[in-house]
Order: sequence, then structure tokens, then C-alpha cells
Amino acid sequence: MFLRISATSVMSSKEIFPIFIVWFKRALRCSVNAALTEAAARGPVLTISIAEPDLWKLSDHAARQWEFVAECLSDLRRDLAELAQPLLVLQGDAESVFTALLARRRVEAVWSHEETGNDWTYRRDRRLRAFFRDRKVPWHELPQNGVVRGLASRDGWSGQWERRMRTPLLPAPRALPPTEVYGIDEIPSAERLGISSDPCPDRQRGGRSAGLEVFRSFLDERGVAYNKELSSPLTAFQSCSRLSPHLAWGTLSIREVLQAPLERGQGAWPGPTSSRGQKPDLAAALPRRLQDLANRQSPPGKVRA
Repeated sequence: MFLRISATSVMSSKEIFPIFIVWFKRALRCSVNAALTEAAARGPVLTISIAEPDLWKLSDHAARQWEFVAECLSDLRRDLAELAQPLLVLQGDAESVFTALLARRRVEAVWSHEETGNDWTYRRDRRLRAFFRDRKVPWHELPQNGVVRGLASRDGWSGQWERRMRTPLLPAPRALPPTEVYGIDEIPSAERLGISSDPCPDRQRGGRSAGLEVFRSFLDERGVAYNKELSSPLTAFQSCSRLSPHLAWGTLSIREVLQAPLERGQGAWPGPTSSRGQKPDLAAALPRRLQDLANRQSPPGKVRA
């Protein structure tokens, strides 16, 4: 069911000038965001995120995760506002959201990053590709991590991964072509999405600013004894990066995380810099595993790319 998008939240009538939609899925940042950069280079953009209740009701999602994502979206909305661009957070199923948007705006193309999620998101994206193809609207999905889609074999994968990870980082756009919208709604709560309460007072905070702070503390302080303490349950909590949720939701790019130690050099201590330099493929081991799973039949809830 499609909820919370109306004529007043986008425009009161279909506009004749073209726009490019940037769909923030799991790249919740302005910097190092090729989808945003590519769309903005072509004309006015409409930036959106979609809160899908049916997805968040699945057993592999929880209220604590949504609260983290909501904080990421709040941070992203603030960063986009500095570029004179509102972020629409629309609640409902993606097909209905895009049906309403296409009815009200002349959409030239949709830009996003590839999503490595579960079987539900995999099937949703397959339906959306057909949806956009039928309506002759290009959907550009750009690489997000170490997953390389459509490989017949792993031969050559590591070379592709290396080239992708060493691609220069894109700064955030200095400004975005304005798109007029009205009635920006608040980011929905877990309760409004129908997610059962799941208190976790000590969970990590979401948002790019929080992710950057965690990353800086790892490089400057917590990671000093990384090589010695990463395997112990008594010390790993403090000495490991703690970046997993920020990489999963894309407040940080895996490329900027991998390139930062190389730019800094080993500095005063060799901890994570040395370890990453020796075993750079560890950061891509999970995405590669996810790609393997994507090529198999998976019941709902399993990982698909």
C-alpha cells in the first residue's frame, strides 16, 4: 500500500520541466556519492528515500535498526539542506511511490546505487526494473561496494575490486539545481512503520557525522592495538573499527574507509593501516559472499545482491 505522498508533498500538478530522481537506498551520504553527482550534472534533481513498511516488518529488520537509519536520514536531510535541496522521505511500497512521482513530474531518469540486501529487496528491484522499462524511464544503478554483478566466474574479480576501490573519491556537490517541493514530512517513526518496539539504549548512533567520528577515533586512538586485540571478546569491542552499520547503510563509503589509511601512511602506529595493507581483500570478503548467494535461490530473508 502506498502512503504519505500527496499532491502537496511533491507538486500540485505535473511539471513540464525534466527532473532526475536520486533515490537514497544504502548510500546515505552526499560525499562520495556518484549517483548524486551524476544526476546533478544533468539537471534539477529530486532527492528521495523510501521507508517501506513491508520490508521493515520482516524478521531480519528491527526497530533499533530503523532508529539508526532515521538518524542517518536526518543527518542526510541536513546536509542536503545546505545544498538547497530538500530530502523527501516517502512511506509506502516503492512501485506506488514511483507511480505517484511519475504522475506528477516529468522524470528523465532515476539514479541510485546498487543494493545488496535480502531476498525481499532483490525481488522488489527486479519488479522495479520492469516497472521503469515499461515506462521508458532509465534507472541507473551504480556500484556501491565490492560486489560485481553478472560475473560468470571469479576470475578477474580481484582486479576489478582493486580498480574500483582505488577510484578517486568524489566530493559532495557545492550546490544542487533547485527543485521546488512542498509539505516535507517528518521522518516516520518505527511505530508509524508498524515495527515492534525494540529498545537498545546503547546502540550506535546513525548519520555521517557520527560515522566520521567513529572512524577518526579508530584511526587516531582505539585502533592502536588493533592487531593484538581484534580477536578477543574482551578487547575487540573497543579496538575494532565499529564501522559495520555505517558501511551497511552507506553513511561512509567503503572506498573512503580503505583509502584513508593509505593517505595517512602508518603514522605513529601500524595497527589497522598495516593490517588493511596486508589483507585488503578482507573488507570485500562479505560482499563477495553476498554475490555468491545472489546467484542461488534464496527463501525470504536471505541475502541477495
